[in-house]
Amino acid sequence: MGVLLVCTGACSDGTPRALSDAPDSGLPDAEVADDLAADQPPGFAYRLEDGAALEALAVGDLSVKYLAALEPGSQPVPVDRACVFQDMHDASWHLEFLTAFPGFAGLDLETYLSLVLRRRTRTLYGGAVRLWPDAQHPTTGVAGVFSFSVYADEPVEDRLTVGDVVEVHARLSGCVGFAEQLVFVAEGPLQAALLADEAEAFAAAGIVATDAAALAGAGVEVYSEGTGYGTLVIAQSTAGLEVGLRDVLVLEHAPNDIGIVAGLITSQPQSLHSHVNLRLGEKGIPNARLPGARERGELRALEGALVRIRADADGVEVVAAGVEEAEAFWARSRPDVGQPQADLSATQLGAYGEASEVAADVYGVKAANSAELCRAFGPDEAPCGFGVPFSAYRAHLDAHGVEPLIAAFLSDPRRHTDPQWRRGALDDIRDAIRDGAVDPALLASIEVQIRGWLGPEAETTRLRFRSSTNVEDLEALTGAGLYDSRSGCLGDDLDGDDAGPSRCLSDREAVALRQLRDDSRRELDAHPERTWLEVRIADLESDLSEEKPIARALPRVWRSLWNDRAWIERDYYGIDHHLAFMGVAVNPSFVLEQLDAVIVTNLDADPRGPLYRVVTQAAPDSVVRPDNPGAIAEVRTVRRGSDGLVDDMRWVDSTAGADLWGEDFAVLMDLVFRVHDHFGAAVYEDLGLAFDLEVKRTDDGRVVVKQIRPYLVEGP
Repeated sequence: MGVLLVCTGACSDGTPRALSDAPDSGLPDAEVADDLAADQPPGFAYRLEDGAALEALAVGDLSVKYLAALEPGSQPVPVDRACVFQDMHDASWHLEFLTAFPGFAGLDLETYLSLVLRRRTRTLYGGAVRLWPDAQHPTTGVAGVFSFSVYADEPVEDRLTVGDVVEVHARLSGCVGFAEQLVFVAEGPLQAALLADEAEAFAAAGIVATDAAALAGAGVEVYSEGTGYGTLVIAQSTAGLEVGLRDVLVLEHAPNDIGIVAGLITSQPQSLHSHVNLRLGEKGIPNARLPGARERGELRALEGALVRIRADADGVEVVAAGVEEAEAFWARSRPDVGQPQADLSATQLGAYGEASEVAADVYGVKAANSAELCRAFGPDEAPCGFGVPFSAYRAHLDAHGVEPLIAAFLSDPRRHTDPQWRRGALDDIRDAIRDGAVDPALLASIEVQIRGWLGPEAETTRLRFRSSTNVEDLEALTGAGLYDSRSGCLGDDLDGDDAGPSRCLSDREAVALRQLRDDSRRELDAHPERTWLEVRIADLESDLSEEKPIARALPRVWRSLWNDRAWIERDYYGIDHHLAFMGVAVNPSFVLEQLDAVIVTNLDADPRGPLYRVVTQAAPDSVVRPDNPGAIAEVRTVRRGSDGLVDDMRWVDSTAGADLWGEDFAVLMDLVFRVHDHFGAAVYEDLGLAFDLEVKRTDDGRVVVKQIRPYLVEGP
């Protein structure tokens, strides 16, 4: 049995040192008052003269976050000067720090990311300055190093450049008394690659650069104490990884962001006040730095196995774990969200004309909310359609012998201990659902429903078949992104062949898709590094050449109930998988839409009115899953008063340019306010609830609400 035990402090003499017990700087003492000028409000400093001034603002480790405006004087207080260093006693997050000031009171996370991390929209540089009192300077050998980092996003167009580092170094050099001791340290694998690739450029610019591990030495650091159970995953980074609640990650660097995992170990040091560190600490998830973690034989021997990770003042322990003890731990730890409800007695399709016909326990919450949108706001402001009940999914499983596969999977302990086996078993379940023929009687009833609804356009209107389970769009569990949607065309089921293109592909849409395909090919030829274009081109080719029969769309939606991440999330929350069912919400596809927006309502309580965030992408990109990973969404945060829109707090330009909505922004917000009020009062009976809406501006210029669900508000 593999075991790894590493101590954080002097384990040999029985006096371990917690990371929060920061060592003395070893530098001359100084009066903090010298740094905090009399005309300066508390909570930050415009200058750090020495290590003592930095230590006065630091908490836990000897690091302090900074912000520097690209154009000093153009920003609100306190970032109206060349630099500002925040007092970490008052705020751990940049966002938390900024929103304490009137000029940034309405700032939300998405806007902060655009202002600080994304170089194409950046107006502020951000990062941290840290003192390493025991480290030797890489070039002078003198003890006592001050490092600085620069935050940046990961898409190619937003990544840090040598020029960015040179600019920040020059700015900080004028704001500190220890400029000759400043050393740039990389944040994450992309910046580490920049250091390696541009070593000569850094040297030519006079920038001393290294990684944090070289300054930290061989010590182990525990950032958040706790215990967790999960599969041990060892990787260079999270890029391309499907990880979740039951994974213990061993990485080179901490990622910029991370969902809920069972534990995290990195080879490189982390900042105590990084987004990931704070998020994991809030949830009591073990997180530590272990030098050379990815190469340690003890960990390599446990790779892919179920393990227990413990991190505390004594060190880090990783040991092989048994299924029973892990399941007992998960049962004690999981939040209680209750069990899903389902009525399988109803077998009829549910038309959206009357919301009462589309009950959530028969068709799923998404279909029920879509029906209510149609009933309350009509087809000009919300798409109408119908729901396919849970009973149709259950009948499909029974007809094709899928239930025994599911029962065998749910009774096999390997589902918790062997990720590769689990993925294969779930693939088998999904394949069995996909390959089973849809009941002809169900297809006939769907045809009748579509013809009665769409009349002469029934066979040429492309429809969207969207997941509508009883374990998503709930107040305590959104399930966002876990399940799949597919397009379907009645004409493709009735044309007697499998040859494309789809009968629902209009001539006008075909012209537009060909143009986008050809433009994408030319862009890829000019920029072969933009590999995401390959996926877009393949999707466009499929849309131009393939049929989209309903008989294929339905089982592809049903099968997504057994997506790997969906199963893991349900399992984490203790949901009985036998009680999970897939309904389907059917509405017209948005063809050649102009704009796609996601709006979150009621983000905070404030005397000026609740905050609403509007994130918009111009076609062909979507907000939720844009093809182009570097596409910048337009971000606006606004406040709502008693008479409507009262304050446009913040604006970030998009890739397509500013003001995507134009005069329609007032139309958009009026609709959003009305939808929020209706669902808060009539459906959820809580006007204080936050909602997540997806809204489109259609090809013909209408503003339409596609869907609404509760929004789970998390901490900063």
